[in-house]
Amino acid sequence: MAHELHTPGGVTMRKDDLGWAWHWMMDCAPYMKLNSDEETFELQPGFNLVVTVESGQLKMQATGQGKVPVYAESETKFFPTVIPAEIEFFKDDQGKVTYLILHQNGHDLKAPKK
Repeated sequence: MAHELHTPGGVTMRKDDLGWAWHWMMDCAPYMKLNSDEETFELQPGFNLVVTVESGQLKMQATGQGKVPVYAESETKFFPTVIPAEIEFFKDDQGKVTYLILHQNGHDLKAPKK
């Protein structure tokens, strides 16, 4: 069972029964300004990271892997709890996300939006 605390600023703090620390989860849609509910970023030819927004929850799915929720560390940095990684989004002058960087295992992989 998960416990949630909602703040007036739209930030949710959550702790689940596995004993993970409190996670800050922002309603990601206004911050990310994705062009649709699903965006694809190319990590390398044939290997993509698909980012979706489902009921205000940001999720990511790499080619051939399952979809996992990611949680906000800041307005542009998100992390999954099931793997040691972080995704950081970068925006253009109009505020649209144009690419992300996957930080994982000491590597930083830039993935432009397809």
